[in-house]
Amino acid sequence: MFAVVLGLLALLIGPLLGPILRDEPRLAAVIDGFVVVTVCGLVILHVLPQSVAFAGPIALVVAALGVLAPVLLHRFDARVSVGSLGTTRQLLTIGVFLAGAFIHAVLDGVALVDSAGHDHGHHHDEDESISMLAIAVLLHRIPYGLAIWIVGRQRMGTVRSVAVLGALAAGTIVGAVVGTRIFEVASVAVFATVQAFAAGAVLHVLLDAPAFDVAKHPHSSSVGVALGIGVLAVLTLSHPFVAVANEELAFGSTVLTMAAESAPALLLALLGLGVLGAWGPRMRLPLWGRGPLPIQALSGVVAGLPAPLCTCTVAPTFERLVRRRVGLAAAVALLVSVPELALPSTVLSFELLGPSLTIARLLGAVVVAVVAGIFVALASRSQSPSLEQAETGTIDTPARSWWPATLHAVDHVLPWVLLGVVLAAFFEPLLTTTALTVLPRWAEVPVYGLLGVPFYVCATGSTPIVAVLVHKGASAGAVIAFLLAAPATNLATLAIVTRLLSKRVAVVFAVAVYVAAVVVGFGVNAAVDAGILTLPSLHKDAGHAHGAVELGALAVLLILMVLSLWRQGARGFLGQILKSLDDAKGGHVHGPHCGHAGFARPGFIKTAPVARVRVDFARIPPAPPAT
Repeated sequence: MFAVVLGLLALLIGPLLGPILRDEPRLAAVIDGFVVVTVCGLVILHVLPQSVAFAGPIALVVAALGVLAPVLLHRFDARVSVGSLGTTRQLLTIGVFLAGAFIHAVLDGVALVDSAGHDHGHHHDEDESISMLAIAVLLHRIPYGLAIWIVGRQRMGTVRSVAVLGALAAGTIVGAVVGTRIFEVASVAVFATVQAFAAGAVLHVLLDAPAFDVAKHPHSSSVGVALGIGVLAVLTLSHPFVAVANEELAFGSTVLTMAAESAPALLLALLGLGVLGAWGPRMRLPLWGRGPLPIQALSGVVAGLPAPLCTCTVAPTFERLVRRRVGLAAAVALLVSVPELALPSTVLSFELLGPSLTIARLLGAVVVAVVAGIFVALASRSQSPSLEQAETGTIDTPARSWWPATLHAVDHVLPWVLLGVVLAAFFEPLLTTTALTVLPRWAEVPVYGLLGVPFYVCATGSTPIVAVLVHKGASAGAVIAFLLAAPATNLATLAIVTRLLSKRVAVVFAVAVYVAAVVVGFGVNAAVDAGILTLPSLHKDAGHAHGAVELGALAVLLILMVLSLWRQGARGFLGQILKSLDDAKGGHVHGPHCGHAGFARPGFIKTAPVARVRVDFARIPPAPPAT
């Protein structure tokens, strides 16, 4: 019960360290960076691989549900207003929140009792008393307890905050008792599933706001990240990864192979983005609002080529174009094509997917963009005939000099590349080369295309992942359908289309992208079967020695990544990936993950501030004369 006692003591972190950290914000930033890295690293490198090894791929679904549960609880808690906590309705709300905190703590208690030394694929030393999952749970309680005590007292008062901490303590004890009973009778697969849910639940620390404003001290946050990496290295040496599947590559080998193979091209792409950032605004190409719809859509595709845009920045650009009454066919084509035709995703595709599959991906992106632009324009015209009076316009991108534009590209692209490579290396040792051949060939492309619809996936970050999916048996057409559908039809993009046009047009947009992506995917499979397209070989790439150019470029990228982390801090670095969650709310409002200085926790005392507001005046046709 040693870990359970530590879990109870961790709840006192808020009352004990809160006043100190309020006066020492740099120390708070160090702790926040340390917790973010260690919790994320323990879950991804140790806990989830173990769960997948013994429960199968269903463990990943269960882990996703574990991430979702605390996030929904926090969103519910944020709706509690300060001035009406004494009413009957708000007292019921507080009761529900206490119940949710209790249930969350029960899950923590279940995870902590794994410290009894259960052997589920790792070789434990006799004196080892705390598991990797237990360490992650203990660490994630530090910011959780601070948030309850520091922020919760502002909203609920001291008595109610103490009640929440009491509910957490009671839930921890109950979970420890129940967990012990479960492990006495449960199979390894059941335990692995419970462990996956618990692992997902502790990851909410990455999505929740820190109790203190850490954005003002990114350097201190970076120090915490360095300490966290050191702790992860020590734990990994003493507690190796779960066993690698037969004849597959280990995690480290996969990371080195993908990173070294793509490093030279990715470094040139970042420099190229700097050039586009400096000269792109001077090479503005028109988006046509008149003429045949296919020509309008193609103009949007071409106009996006010299623009330094990506999956994240193209959505606000699309919104500005629509509000200026630029042709919808061109604007939608730009929205769909930019993520796939962007320089980083293109060069990564050439290195990891091969030239032939990359060319198929680029041509497919053009086809999907044109089809989506045409159908959205037709649907919008039928809904509002006045939209036929479209204008020809250009992309409005900020002008930067070369070096700031390059640093901006580094700050934004490298977090996505790191995420993609780490997730790809996560899957490689766990799955055999036939693991993804369970679906019938005729159903594979539609299913993969459908999987890409709800999720926000950066085209650059998803490229290493789909390279591993192909290696594990997924067809080339299936992963191409996923790559084409995911960046365009995520929830953030659909929310913007709905807000600017209508739900009906958003449905037309999603269906058009999905159907076109599936058709392209079937075409790619036919080309592979005919021998026109060739598939990459991850093991072949890992078999040859990496040259001085590859290793040198990789060293430069690592230095750039360290400097980027030093500039942004842990929350800013992470926010490059997660800020799309804010865009889905209707424009970028600083969210709980970013740690920006202007951010205030939503629902606590005041709502989150909007950074800036742009008002676009559209040309409105004159009303017909009264009869």
